[in-house]
Amino acid sequence: VALAAVGSNSRASSYVAPSLLKDKDFVLAAVSQNGKALEYVDPNLKKDKDVVLAAVSQDGYALQYAAPDLKKDKDLVLAAVSQKGSALSLADPDLLKDKDVVLAAVSRKGVILQYVDPDLKKDKDVVLMAVSQDGRALQYADFSLLKDKDFVLTAITQNANILESADSKLRQSK
Repeated sequence: VALAAVGSNSRASSYVAPSLLKDKDFVLAAVSQNGKALEYVDPNLKKDKDVVLAAVSQDGYALQYAAPDLKKDKDLVLAAVSQKGSALSLADPDLLKDKDVVLAAVSRKGVILQYVDPDLKKDKDVVLMAVSQDGRALQYADFSLLKDKDFVLTAITQNANILESADSKLRQSK
């Protein structure tokens, strides 16, 4: 009964017997159904990579409840951003510089480009992935790319309104 309740509403965890929230098997089953249930589990299990991986694989936002050291774990963060690109904002700031992590995040949510390291905002692979997912991401690209016709064309195919972010010479070209 407790597992069904937690699986449908993570807040139900506050009514579950504390011993169950310390039981790894129960917690794994619960967070696999509802990642946000990680908020309510025993603090020691928030440090357990298996538990946190199950949670973020179900809901990338569960990363917010992970122990700080696990927010630095590239594999966990990759799992979180692959499920929900905007979970990148919950990761350790050093991972905002990691091209693999950023590519996974912007492939799910292009506008998350606004939060990445400035060097990656100049990276053509990253920006192309971001604008392919959401043309609005172009507004967060490094200024130098706003002059690049290929990037601007890719963005416009996603969202014609992004033309306003392009270099003025490109806006006037045929």
